Amino acid sequence: MSGSGGGGGSGGVERTNCEDLFDQTPLNSANAAVLKGLNVGDILKVELKTNPGGARPSVVAVRPKPKPEIAGAITSAIAPRLIDCIGKGFKYVAVVKELKGGQCTVEVRPAAKS
Repeated sequence: MSGSGGGGGSGGVERTNCEDLFDQTPLNSANAAVLKGLNVGDILKVELKTNPGGARPSVVAVRPKPKPEIAGAITSAIAPRLIDCIGKGFKYVAVVKELKGGQCTVEVRPAAKS
């Protein structure tokens, strides 16, 4: 029986989860000035933002050019997993899917490997 997809055993679950992490979510605390310069299809970097006092970092979407600026925060249900996976070296992007006034919806997915 060839051709069937398969999930790995329990030994590969954590890695698979990081490799397959995906979500479509609105950006929270969106930066209106940054949003004005975005277009549907633009790719933002997903990064961790350190917080004072040793608090757990936040996940933010960053417009990389012309100078890096935070477009908004990613606070969806996958945010804790993103924090853990980014800490393990995985990289993610947020593709702009919709812009409406001061709101922006992005698709968070693993970055293409170079």
